[in-house]
Amino acid sequence: MHTRLLQRVCKPAAVGSVLLLVLLTGCQTMTRHAAVSAPAEPAHHQPVEPPADQAPIAHPVVHTASAGDPDLMLFGSDPGRQMAGSQPRPVASLQQQTFTEVGRDFDPDIDSAGKQVVFASTRHCERPNLYLQSTKGRAVTQLTNDPASEIQPRFSPDGKKIAFASDRTGQWDIYVLDLENRTTLQVTHNESHELAPSWSPDGKWLAYSRLSPTGAWELWLVSLDDAAQRCLGPGLLPPWSPDGGELAFQRPRERDGMLFGIWTVKIDHGEPSWPTEIAAEPDAALICPAWSPDGSQIAFCRVPVGGMSGGGATFRPSRADIYIIDAEGTSRMRLTDGGANFGPCWSSEGRLFFSTDRDGRERIRSLRIAGPVKPNLVHAAAMHEETGTSESAHAGRLSGR
Repeated sequence: MHTRLLQRVCKPAAVGSVLLLVLLTGCQTMTRHAAVSAPAEPAHHQPVEPPADQAPIAHPVVHTASAGDPDLMLFGSDPGRQMAGSQPRPVASLQQQTFTEVGRDFDPDIDSAGKQVVFASTRHCERPNLYLQSTKGRAVTQLTNDPASEIQPRFSPDGKKIAFASDRTGQWDIYVLDLENRTTLQVTHNESHELAPSWSPDGKWLAYSRLSPTGAWELWLVSLDDAAQRCLGPGLLPPWSPDGGELAFQRPRERDGMLFGIWTVKIDHGEPSWPTEIAAEPDAALICPAWSPDGSQIAFCRVPVGGMSGGGATFRPSRADIYIIDAEGTSRMRLTDGGANFGPCWSSEGRLFFSTDRDGRERIRSLRIAGPVKPNLVHAAAMHEETGTSESAHAGRLSGR
């Protein structure tokens, strides 16, 4: 039996949980976009209110902590469906990277040298701030400290700046923090919510997501030289490929539960080509794509419909696993086995960082991937954890809370 899940996030602490997922499906009011680039600014229409009576596939509605936020459709939920079978994963080691005992650590990103990790955390207050830490240490440097929420930090290619999303003006906008000058520049000033910044490899552009007046998420580019903006079409969470020629992103179907799949689109002088679907499932949302350092693979999160039920201000899916797939859509492999695992990102050495609640509290961990993720596959119990000593243990299932 289908269920309707309505979750209104009214506590600041819930912001990280909700936007860590950054939407598992598209809004039911989403309109069709052309595959080619859209006009520079979307037409201004009145937001479409969700109908009082839902169709058989329910669409949970979530409000963020910002005043005046619209209803954000997270995912279609059908707990009656069966989850897809699991696949094996390659030999890898699991290493704990952050060690907070209070709050949560999430949204990791690694600098190009592979020496520092930046992430969002609620370790010191209910609203998330940004922190910097060595990938080999435990001491953390707090980068932001204000009443707003800061999430989704992303290093610039030279490691001197960090782009992030913040609701400090009452809505979500994109900002850039200069680590050397300790100054912050607001990049977007649109009345719509804007999230998920990603740097072009040359550091001249940011890709990001904007919530249109119709309730659909769109991919946008903004020049850091002259602030020129360009709409690329529908999509969310757009990481730039290492060679600068493509964007990966998540995009929903326009039917059934509107669950997200993983797509790519080639970019030539700021103009998009035809979008290509890399991975999709009828019974799971595929979200949070991340390119490997050589651009040959994409990591992503799989959230089955069976793990989507829940409620309350601190809601998050009970299950989400990390997968890797070739950029051509082949050789898909699962890297985690249960629990809630989100936000994958790669280091320059090919190590995969992500947040997980495997021990009851969300922290950042990383996997060492030995060579191409194809041969030497083993059962889940073969993955062991690095503890900093000679002792190792089987990871087993990454248990949820």
